[in-house]
Amino acid sequence: MLKSIAFALGALSALGCAPRKPALPDDISSIEDFERYVDSIVATGDPPGVSVAVVRETGLVYARGFGWADRPRERPATPETVYQWWSITKVFTATAILQLVEAGKVELDAPVKRYLDFFEPKGAADYEPPTVRQLLSHSACLNDVGMAILGWVHFDPTERTPQLEFAEEKLREHGKMVCEPGSQGRYSNLGYIVLAALIEKVSGQGYEDYVVEHIFGPLGMKNSNFVYTVAMRGHEAAGSHPKNLMSWFAFNFFIDEKLAIRERVDDRYWFRQLYSDQKGSTGAIGPATELGRFATALLRGGELDGVRILSRESVELMGRPVVPIRKGAPRKGMHFGLAWFRDDDGGRAALSHGGGGMAFRAMLVLYPEEKLALVVLSNSTYLDGDGGARIAKAAAEAFRAHE
Repeated sequence: MLKSIAFALGALSALGCAPRKPALPDDISSIEDFERYVDSIVATGDPPGVSVAVVRETGLVYARGFGWADRPRERPATPETVYQWWSITKVFTATAILQLVEAGKVELDAPVKRYLDFFEPKGAADYEPPTVRQLLSHSACLNDVGMAILGWVHFDPTERTPQLEFAEEKLREHGKMVCEPGSQGRYSNLGYIVLAALIEKVSGQGYEDYVVEHIFGPLGMKNSNFVYTVAMRGHEAAGSHPKNLMSWFAFNFFIDEKLAIRERVDDRYWFRQLYSDQKGSTGAIGPATELGRFATALLRGGELDGVRILSRESVELMGRPVVPIRKGAPRKGMHFGLAWFRDDDGGRAALSHGGGGMAFRAMLVLYPEEKLALVVLSNSTYLDGDGGARIAKAAAEAFRAHE
């Protein structure tokens, strides 16, 4: 369900699990070109549906759904269709931490152990103590958790997983230091599980409650949450995955197929509503339009509709390159910021974060200097062959040409 799952199961895709997608056209010079490209992807049936939002600092400039949010129930995808965002949640976790920094409750360069006395990963005594900033930038040299994360899901919306307890348990079972903190960038879901626990400890609120109250609520993201709410009813995308080697592997070793799968139609599995246990690493749910509102606030320096969620300085800090990515980068030459993957896209600074694995795939890309952001959400493990980055790139090209 997370970015690391897709990375860990990359060998399965290499064996032919991931279907080939239509190539990104050499020239996207109009919105019509962009829509034809997305239509060609959806026409393959995998993914069944895609929702796209494009925003400027002035707000939403484009939103459209393609294909099906739920093909067996004949519900089309729309701009308001609700998808799992998976690892894009990390950007919200980083935002929450920086809010606490601005409130004087957290110091970025303080050791994590100042706030969480259980933070003692294996081998910690051999290195300098990792800091909060290093966790945010995936440079704490804390390991990732690998395949075990596939099983950290539940299906009961009333089940709550306190992140303090969860982080302590998983750190004890899986945590270890793998290099000198600050020396290199290594993507770690475990690091963001720990950050969610830190938010709970310092704020006195549950992680989910904090994000809803301090980020989703102020930005008017009424259909964004960590559970499927009554207001979302009828807008949910059903996650899906083809019957292939990856599904065989997951259902035989990590996920209870009887709990996870609602039905199978024409060799495609359609999932029930599911929830990740690790809320700060993944877990947020919502529509493309509302993820676009968050992106708009960042393009505007942390403010939207008269409400400020972060200072301009904190927004800029999140996007600054901290360390080259040694492990976990989708492309060479990328750096970690605070949560963000930072890239140089044709001379333009690009901040991105994807999310995905079995059932859903998502991508958020910001071009801060252009005041342009793209949101791509889909209801399948597979999207455009690049985790949504190709669709986002096509949308950016179309709107540059259009404007």
